[in-house]
Amino acid sequence: MDEEGAGAGAEGEAGAGGTRPVAAVVPPEPPRLLLSRALRKARDDKGLSQAALAKAAGISQAAVSNALNVTPSTPSALTVNALAHALGITGEDLVALRRYRARAAEPTVPAQPGQPPVPAEAGGQAAETGGPATEARPEGEPHRSGLPAAGSPPPGGSPAAGSRPAADPSHHAGHPAHPPCSPYLRGYLAAATRAADTHPYPGVLPGVEPPPLSVVYLRQQARPQMLVDGSTGAGAGLMDADTVLGGDRSCLILAGPGAGKSSLLRTGLSASVGHWSAGFRERGLAVLVKAADLVDRVTLPEAIARSVTAELSDHGLLEALPPEFFRTHPAPGLPWQVLVDGLDEIADASSRRRVLTMIGEVHRKQQEDLKKQQELKEQPAVRPLYRFVVATRPLPRREIVGAAFREDVLALQLEPFAPADLRRFATGWFTALSLPLPGRAADSFVEALDRTQLAEQARTPLMATMLCQVYAADPGRRLPTGRSGLYERFIDLLYERQHAAGNSGARVQARAALCRYGEEAVSRAEHTLDRLPDMIVEVAADLRRGSRGSVLGLLAGHSDAARPKQVPHEVWEGFLDQSLRRSGLLTPRASGLVFLHQTLLEYLAVRHDTRDRAACRRAVRRAFGSPLLWWLRRRGAFRDEYSFLGFLMDAAEGNGFDTARSLRRMAKSLTGARFMAAQAALGTQISGAISCIAADTIAAAITDPRPIDSPLDRDLAAEEYLADIALLVDLGDGDRAAGLAAILADEGSVFPGYRVDAACVMADLGDVRAPDVLLALARGYPDGPARISTFRLDAALKLLDLGDPRAADLLASFAANRLVQEWDRVHCAQRLAASGDPRAGGLLDALAAEQEPEERDRQAISRSPHSS
Repeated sequence: MDEEGAGAGAEGEAGAGGTRPVAAVVPPEPPRLLLSRALRKARDDKGLSQAALAKAAGISQAAVSNALNVTPSTPSALTVNALAHALGITGEDLVALRRYRARAAEPTVPAQPGQPPVPAEAGGQAAETGGPATEARPEGEPHRSGLPAAGSPPPGGSPAAGSRPAADPSHHAGHPAHPPCSPYLRGYLAAATRAADTHPYPGVLPGVEPPPLSVVYLRQQARPQMLVDGSTGAGAGLMDADTVLGGDRSCLILAGPGAGKSSLLRTGLSASVGHWSAGFRERGLAVLVKAADLVDRVTLPEAIARSVTAELSDHGLLEALPPEFFRTHPAPGLPWQVLVDGLDEIADASSRRRVLTMIGEVHRKQQEDLKKQQELKEQPAVRPLYRFVVATRPLPRREIVGAAFREDVLALQLEPFAPADLRRFATGWFTALSLPLPGRAADSFVEALDRTQLAEQARTPLMATMLCQVYAADPGRRLPTGRSGLYERFIDLLYERQHAAGNSGARVQARAALCRYGEEAVSRAEHTLDRLPDMIVEVAADLRRGSRGSVLGLLAGHSDAARPKQVPHEVWEGFLDQSLRRSGLLTPRASGLVFLHQTLLEYLAVRHDTRDRAACRRAVRRAFGSPLLWWLRRRGAFRDEYSFLGFLMDAAEGNGFDTARSLRRMAKSLTGARFMAAQAALGTQISGAISCIAADTIAAAITDPRPIDSPLDRDLAAEEYLADIALLVDLGDGDRAAGLAAILADEGSVFPGYRVDAACVMADLGDVRAPDVLLALARGYPDGPARISTFRLDAALKLLDLGDPRAADLLASFAANRLVQEWDRVHCAQRLAASGDPRAGGLLDALAAEQEPEERDRQAISRSPHSS
């Protein structure tokens, strides 16, 4: 799928001598043609009709037709990603497909007579080349500069001559026609489109262009979690996290450090603004907000406006968004989907509660108003203005209880990558990092991971991102064996690249910027650069202890960063700012420079706390003395400190301190044993002896749910039983975990979802009994309801993942059964198509033919000549 070099040979023939006739240069094939050709070939290989492909991708047949045929309208990035997912296009082919689409989306200006069309320009600068980082810009959307693209109508004006009319959104969405896009909305969509594809962990090694998030992002599954009132808010097992994010309910996304919360929210933002920019306005419009920006005592619209304006100003937003913009619906009847990221990064518990309380009160008031309207049967009902998605590490239940953020809220726990997903993730990164033969490199990478203690931790996006970069920097070197070793290697690489020789090195750049102020200024700058790593470590420790200062302010106040008298304040501050950015450890945000990730701040803070033996001794005594068990019992529900303590445990061991006695004492209590399991899951180095003690403690305390009479209490016990089994897996006691899981999977009195979860644990641990257990659960429950439920589908899908040939017949029967929910039927058919089952095409065609008449009418309208 390579379009490069179509005319390279002809150009080579036209030598400088000019004695030979110059051959005609054959221009490269248009990227729009290459895109359609690649999609058509993949569809033909799968044997799918347009209708079946549309159903498999979850998009309209009109969108499929537009993508497969060379038309003036370039399909959106969302459409291409959906088609690629349905057709099984991955790795280098997927990167090439996205590159074709990006280049095809680049607007052109009308050609002069005898000249080929050229890329559009903004402000006299040529448009970007349209590599993988280029985002979709449907006709009329502003260019990267924030100015309208060539051929787009001016705000409030009529289309330029020769441009085709904009599509009526009602043709796409089945929603009454919306008013023309306001300048504020147009500016927001353009800037948010560019910002959404920025990787949330931009700390790639210096000299490497960060890949767009869309190139390396993998979809994750999510599991409904028990809320404080004993309900999950959902009646399903594993769910696609991206699909839930696009739903109509408010959500609480729970996941550990680096588990993909930020990536999920940014992908949700990208999908939402992409839909709106393309005219598909059937769901609310997403807006991404940092939780720290909601702490100030201002109204929610004011806080959102401030946060979004500051965040998008670096992405082409030319005018501040006023609070009034967020006080009204973005379109009639459609809400703002407020994506709140980083709640756990607010160190002060009272500030976290204030943010959750503000969100909860707004949510509760909206739900009350909606219920009153439904009781009074008011028409038309006023739809809620906001829908919230809050992402955080697990919080104490008391904080959720006090926030009024419970009613009609779906709580979800993000699941890690599946083992097979890690290879695809690595292939995407190695392709973006220009490694030769990225697929083969990914195989070697996965094999190298198996020789470390990080194979399980690599299933979280942050750890996988760092590991891919460390491996790519030196594929022949052994990978670190633990989490602290990985962070140390990654930071060492950052500093090594920062001080590389050549004109781009930090010292050369500092001298060029400050030489006009004399040698003393240059010498002072070099001293600051020498001390910069230690000062950054100290700043991290200050921030972790609760300092409210900015990173730049804390650095500037350090004696080793004192400004020379002859250098102006703004010049020296600019030098410090650039030095911090070049470190690779920080990234700009609305509130200033922040550390790339909370765990990176924690690791650096531990470096400061263990900087010498005396400091390390004090830190170890504080952490591993007798008060720690008391502290864990008091705060065991909130794991915010676990990551920091894990880094400290590794540092203590590395500094020669014997913590084994304290850790053994902790591992003999249930609270301490669970703490040890959490540390093992994070990648902290736990000795085998201590792991065995902790596993014995947990196994002895497990409550068998079978003798419990109350169904609710039995289910609550089963959930805790599964959680303790997972802890045994984290501690490396897979055999005992599989045996306990088999007991639960065979218990007919337990809620079916827990039985399927237990069978999946058996399968993941390689238990030979797992396929037959999953088959029995997929066929029905001998001791329970015979109806087809999502849990039966989950069992069949897991069986398919195991490569069991019996799974395909089950999925085919589910896909053909009208008693099964339509979404589940489509999912079964999609999975069959991905596995190459020849029945998939017919099943998807049949599902497409079963659509409601009004849906067919809507698609017929969308295919009319007036639609885009």
